[in-house]
Amino acid sequence: NITKASNGQNRETEDHAKIHAPKVATTASRSVSESDFETNAMRVTGVSRALAQTDADNPTLDPNTVMMWIVPTGGGTASQILLNAVERRLTVNEPKTNTTALMVVPAPYAELAPVGTVYLKHASSGLPLLAAAVEAAADEVLSLLVTHFSPDSIDRDAGDYTVQFGAALAYSDYYRVITTVAAVKRLDLDSPAWSLATHRSEERR
Repeated sequence: NITKASNGQNRETEDHAKIHAPKVATTASRSVSESDFETNAMRVTGVSRALAQTDADNPTLDPNTVMMWIVPTGGGTASQILLNAVERRLTVNEPKTNTTALMVVPAPYAELAPVGTVYLKHASSGLPLLAAAVEAAADEVLSLLVTHFSPDSIDRDAGDYTVQFGAALAYSDYYRVITTVAAVKRLDLDSPAWSLATHRSEERR
């Protein structure tokens, strides 16, 4: 073939496969495995993320019970209307088995407060930075962090899986986001590691 290939796609990344491969193997017309429940719940408009738990994950649950934790698009607490829509999806559209009890609830949130110091570069004139410049840099840092950790900023198709249920926040994420601000010289994070960890069923904000 003397014609150069075009319009192709890059090889699938390992991270992309880890997220998408389970979806291919799910029982499309039923909700049986935890992966089925999560995939089918996320087909409901307005659901950003879903986590299914059984007594194997949460010993407080009765056997043959699935608890669905729901995070709505935009974050915050899932409305009862959205929870009802998820329950309807899992009992009517892709129904669970008759012997499985289903609980659909809003995901709880863990409040995290990492502590650190952001050092700014000197003004080009060599003079101390004006208060307005410091405030502008602080606003930019906070805006970038909010965007980065927002559930709606995740592009799973591009291999971005920053926000995970119950996963600890990585220091590298903070460094990577904050140091993109042109005025930032360096960042020191001195939060203890435990302050960035959450329970598996908890969302972070």
